[in-house]
Amino acid sequence: MTNDILIFLLRGSMSASILYLFYLLMLRRHSNRIFSRFYLVLSLFFAALVPLIDIEIFKNSILILESNEVDSQHLVTNAKKVTHISYLFIVAYFLGLVFFISRFFISLFSILRITGKAEKHFIEGHRILVTPSANPAFSFFNTIYVSPKIFTDKVNLPFILAHELAHKNHLHSIDMVLVNLYCAIFWFNPISYLIRREVVTAIEHQADQQVCQTFDKKNYIETLLKYQTITRLSIANQFGSHRLIDRIKQIGTTSGKKKKSSWLSFAYCIPVILIVTFFLGGHVQAAIAELETGKAEKCECEGIHLTPDNKVIVEKQGKYGLVQTLEERPSK
Repeated sequence: MTNDILIFLLRGSMSASILYLFYLLMLRRHSNRIFSRFYLVLSLFFAALVPLIDIEIFKNSILILESNEVDSQHLVTNAKKVTHISYLFIVAYFLGLVFFISRFFISLFSILRITGKAEKHFIEGHRILVTPSANPAFSFFNTIYVSPKIFTDKVNLPFILAHELAHKNHLHSIDMVLVNLYCAIFWFNPISYLIRREVVTAIEHQADQQVCQTFDKKNYIETLLKYQTITRLSIANQFGSHRLIDRIKQIGTTSGKKKKSSWLSFAYCIPVILIVTFFLGGHVQAAIAELETGKAEKCECEGIHLTPDNKVIVEKQGKYGLVQTLEERPSK
């Protein structure tokens, strides 16, 4: 069980890293933010799913221990050392998991607490909550939160509402919840946080582009600069809080003509996904034969164990089988 958890975490992290590297090399430079958003979010889901996929190959393979001179005590000692190290890793992982999951729910409860204390208003059918939060403006699912200062700012309020409505209409809060949960589960993998940053960038650019289709870009940029946000709620869509310089540059370079994207780069996603699935998929099952009888035998033990009749049970790609019968050593 311990080894299965470690293998799942390792394969999931490697899958996410490979898919992110492909994104940086082939997809990031494209202006299609919608595709970037879905690719990044689905890559996290896929990376978590890949270790659970079983691929059956090499069914006729036979694994043989070539030497009959096996020191049984040495095998057992090494197996115990590996088991102890595995348990240390598992304990450290779950301590980190509890910490980051706690941060996730603290952020969620903070939004619920703000919601309970806020003044409720409706503007053109949209639910607006006025709250004295440290964040000037943010949205979470169907609710938009603004500070009293913004609510009374009739000049900049339309820009901010348009931005937050874009987040609401495109369901960006789902992306934020998923990527933050993934980061909590794979907290030890730095690639997780890089992917989260790219997801936030993609959805903020998407919201900015929608606002600029209706409002003047210069006035919108001035609003972004006026209401910069110190990030406090990681799972919320916050106005003016993420990579503001990059967003302003993106707004300045956005034109009515969309750049032609290289669909060939997008098509590369299919072989990359297949390769990741093949090499980082779940247990690659192999038939393990017994030397004496030629009959494969499975067992559900963990690590390396010796049976009373001097048979060695070893692990092969997460599966276990009878590999060798030890010869009795003559006593000296």
